[in-house]
Amino acid sequence: MPGSFRVYSNSDRECILRNVKPVGGAIGKYDGAPLYDFAEDEWGRIYRYVGICSRSLPHNSSKKYAAILGDREFIHPPGIIYRML
Repeated sequence: MPGSFRVYSNSDRECILRNVKPVGGAIGKYDGAPLYDFAEDEWGRIYRYVGICSRSLPHNSSKKYAAILGDREFIHPPGIIYRML
């Protein structure tokens, strides 16, 4: 997870979260990627793991991703959903 990554939000647009790092230990894995309970971005905003999105969604369609997201939720590849606290 450490680093910057492109995410999709429910505002129907792509954005980039920068310098995101895990907070605490891994709580599991999904599609080879570690799951962390919390993550923090470069501005100190905290995100909490809230679920997994369907693999059937295309990886290049922010509109289809946006349809499943709640307020202040983001998808971290490969489909891990985090919500900003």
